[in-house]
Amino acid sequence: MQGATLRSSSLVGANLAKVNFREADLRLAVLRKANLQDAELGGANLEGADLRGAANVTSKQLIDACGNDDTMLPDQLARPPSWPCDRLDK
Repeated sequence: MQGATLRSSSLVGANLAKVNFREADLRLAVLRKANLQDAELGGANLEGADLRGAANVTSKQLIDACGNDDTMLPDQLARPPSWPCDRLDK
């Protein structure tokens, strides 16, 4: 899945443990209740993505990814100070 374009995809409840989403376009993707344990999110574009209720998401994963004010996070996680990222639009 590295570099994949999954913009606006519905991945609700999916088991995405250990999936490599490095540099993937996940803008506006719905990842509610998905399992993201050990998923690689480095450089992934999460702008506008919905991660509410996603399981096993860590602050480290979010810091490595790029999101914005429209990215919806699980209640226990805060938006990284590095967001929004300075990056070229995919």
